[in-house]
Amino acid sequence: MKNSPSTYSTQDLLSSQEKLERAGRMHFVHWLVLVLSLFLTVGIWQYSKNQLSEKTEIRFSRESDHVVDLIVERLQKYEDALWSGAALIRANGGDIDFPEWQAFAEALNLEEKYKGINGIGVIHAVQREKLAAYLDWQRQSRPDYGIHHQHAHDLLLPISYIIPVGDNAAAVGLDVAYEKNRLEAAIKARDSRQAQITGPIVLVQDAENMPGFLFYVPFYDPEDGHFRGLVYAPFVVDKLMQGTLEKARRQVEIRLKDGAEVLYDEVRQHPRSADAKIFSNTYEKWIYGRLWTIEIQSTPAFYNATSNNQPELILVGGIVIDILLLTIFLVMSRANKNSVSFGKRMARSYIRRSEDLEKAVNQLESKNRELEQFTYITSHDLQEPLQTIRSFIVILKREYGEQLDAKGRQMMDFVDQSSVRMQSQVKGLLDYGRIGHKKNIELIDLNDSLRAVQQDMADTFTRRHVTLTVGELPTLWGVEKDLRLMFQNLISNAIKFTDPDVSPKIDITSETKDGHYKFSVCDNGIGIPEDCREKVFGVFKRLHSREKYPGTGIGLAQVKKIVELHSGQIWIDSNEQGGSCFIFTLTDLRDEQQNDFDD
Repeated sequence: MKNSPSTYSTQDLLSSQEKLERAGRMHFVHWLVLVLSLFLTVGIWQYSKNQLSEKTEIRFSRESDHVVDLIVERLQKYEDALWSGAALIRANGGDIDFPEWQAFAEALNLEEKYKGINGIGVIHAVQREKLAAYLDWQRQSRPDYGIHHQHAHDLLLPISYIIPVGDNAAAVGLDVAYEKNRLEAAIKARDSRQAQITGPIVLVQDAENMPGFLFYVPFYDPEDGHFRGLVYAPFVVDKLMQGTLEKARRQVEIRLKDGAEVLYDEVRQHPRSADAKIFSNTYEKWIYGRLWTIEIQSTPAFYNATSNNQPELILVGGIVIDILLLTIFLVMSRANKNSVSFGKRMARSYIRRSEDLEKAVNQLESKNRELEQFTYITSHDLQEPLQTIRSFIVILKREYGEQLDAKGRQMMDFVDQSSVRMQSQVKGLLDYGRIGHKKNIELIDLNDSLRAVQQDMADTFTRRHVTLTVGELPTLWGVEKDLRLMFQNLISNAIKFTDPDVSPKIDITSETKDGHYKFSVCDNGIGIPEDCREKVFGVFKRLHSREKYPGTGIGLAQVKKIVELHSGQIWIDSNEQGGSCFIFTLTDLRDEQQNDFDD
C-alpha cells in the first residue's frame, strides 16, 4: 500500500534527500568509466594506425623487392641470350661470319622477346700485328668495313657485327678498347670467364647521349682455349627500364646509380597532402661486376591505393561515445540535483504546512517517473554506439587478426567481452526502464504464470536437476508480464546462487488476507549475509565476482520495482534449511488507477 504523506517524519525526508544528493553527484566510478573509455579508444586507434602503417610498409617492401627482382631477372635473360651466341660460335669452330650471325640474331626476335636491348653483336680480339688479316677477312663480305677510334694498345677489340645494323651503324668497327670503362669490363670478362657489364658510358649510336652500358660474354678457341672475343649487347638504361618495368603498372619510382653516377632517375617531387607518407628503400647489388644502387620511392598513387581512414573512424566513434556518456552522466546528475532541490523545498514546506506535503510528494514522484523515462531513453540510445564498437572489433579481428601475437588477440578478446557485457547491462537497464510502462491491468492466475515460467526454463531445470515446489497461488489483478518476469528472476537467482554440485530446491508459497497477498520464495542456495540483504536490490549491485556468478546485477532490482508497482514490499529472511527466503507482498490492483502504470 502507498504511504500517506502524513506518515513520513522529517527525519525520513532528510534521509531520503541525503540519498538523492549522493546519487545525483558525479561519482568516482563515472569519471573512471569515462577515463577508461577514452584510454581504450585512443589505444585501439593507435593500435589500428600502427597496424595499417606496418601493413603498408610491408606492401611497399614487397613491391620494391619485386622491382629489383625484375631488373635482375631481365638482365639474366639478356645474359642467357649472350651465352647462347657464345655457344653458337664455339659450335661453329670458334668463330662466325656476318651472314651466320645475322641469321642467329634475327632468330632471337629481339624486339619481342628482349625488350630494352639495343642489339646483339660480336667483338673480336685482334692483336695489332694481325690487324691486316682481320680486316681482309671482314671486307670479304663488307668491303667498306673499317675500324675507328684508334688507340695505342696492342690488343684491339673492334665490333665486327651488331644486329640490327640500322640503328647501330655507328657502332660497327668501333674499337671498344679505346675507352677505359669499355676496356676494363672486357678484360674482366676475359680473365674471369664470366659475364660483365661496363661502367656508365654513352653509346656512339645514341643521338640523345643518354647513360648506357655494354654487356659482355667472352668466348674462346674450342681447341687451345685462347680468348677470341666477346658477344655483347649495348644498352641505353632509359630504354632498358622502359622495356623491363612499365611505369603504368607500378606505384613506385626508381633511381638507378652506378657508384656516384646516375644511370636512370624518374623520382620526382609530387604535390602531396600533409599526411601522405613517403616510403623509400635503397638496395645495393653487385650486377655483373658493378655495384648498382637502386633507390625506390612511393608515388602518390601508392598512398592513395593503401590509405585507409579506419583508424580515424575508430577514434571519432570512440570520442563520440565518450561525449555521449559524459552528457548522460551530467544530465542525469543535473536531473537528480533538480529533484533533490525540489525535495528540499517540499521538506521545508512540510515543516511549515504539513497539509501541503501530499502535493509535494506527488510532484516529486512525477519527477522520478520522468527521470526513469530519461534513463530508459538514454540507455536505449547507448545500444547503437555499443554495436558500432563491436562492429569495429570484428573488422579489426578480420583484417589484422593474423598479424596479432597471443597477447594482442587476448587484448582484442578482452575488448570484445567487455563490449558484450556492457550490451547486456544496457539491455538490463532497458528492461528495467520498461517495467511499469503502459501495461494493462488484468486478472491473472499466478499458477498459470508459474507454469509458463517452468516451460521457459525447462532446459535449465533439467541441466541443474531443479526441484520446484509450488503451493496453491491466488488469482489477482495486476500486470501479468511483469509478475511472470518477477517469478522468473527469483527462480533464476535461486538456481544461480546454489553450489554447482547441489541440486537446487525451490519452494513457493502464498497466503491471502483482505485483498493483500504475501508470498515466499525459499531456496537451498548459498544464502545472503544479513548486512547485505538491502544492498542486493540495487541496480548493478553484486555480492560476488562476475567470474564466479555471471549476470548483469539488475534482476533483483527489477523484482523490487515490480513489487513496488503492485503496491507491495519485499525483504529477505534466512531459510531454516539453509539458503534464503525472498518474502514479498502484492496488492490486488483492480481498485488502482490505470495511470499508475503509464509513462
